[in-house]
Amino acid sequence: MHTARPLADELLAGVIGRLCVINGCTGESNLMTGLRLAHGLPNFTPTLHILAEHFGSTPHEIAFGHTLLPMQRAISAHVGTKREESVVASHVASSNISFRPKVEARSCIECTKADVDAGKPSYWRRVHNMQTVDWCLDHQVPLVRFPLPAFELLPADAIRIYDAVPCLVPSTIAPDSVLGRYAELLKRWLDRNHEVYCQ
Repeated sequence: MHTARPLADELLAGVIGRLCVINGCTGESNLMTGLRLAHGLPNFTPTLHILAEHFGSTPHEIAFGHTLLPMQRAISAHVGTKREESVVASHVASSNISFRPKVEARSCIECTKADVDAGKPSYWRRVHNMQTVDWCLDHQVPLVRFPLPAFELLPADAIRIYDAVPCLVPSTIAPDSVLGRYAELLKRWLDRNHEVYCQ
């Protein structure tokens, strides 16, 4: 199977979408079946473990680098224990929002333009899909929304195919505003590669 390495801060839904397209798969289920066969993994291997095997990584690295899990499970009683990886994997498996937001795909037109202008592929960033943060922290502009099937495209292609609907944002979203500081706090959680021990 052809591969497409995850990019920095790329949302796993975007990685899965790109893998589906370049391998001619009809959807995530079809892709996971193919990856299980290609890597000789048993049936019912969790998605996170399949992708970790495919990318030569660990489920923990995939979860903390390409899902929204670091915000969802910022504090844990299992830090540093043998059980930590299984808890992380089971949480991601039972929480679709970690892989793919349930309502919409979101991106920033300015980030997409910067990617294209630099000759790089545009991609779905985790930071653009944080709940309650409807603007780009880098460009301070409203994010645009697409239907969920847009994850199977690059954001640059989604902008051409779909009507990009701007998110509604508060009048003050400057970094030093209350909402700006809140968004930065969420981003800091997102950038962590481990949970904080609850004690």
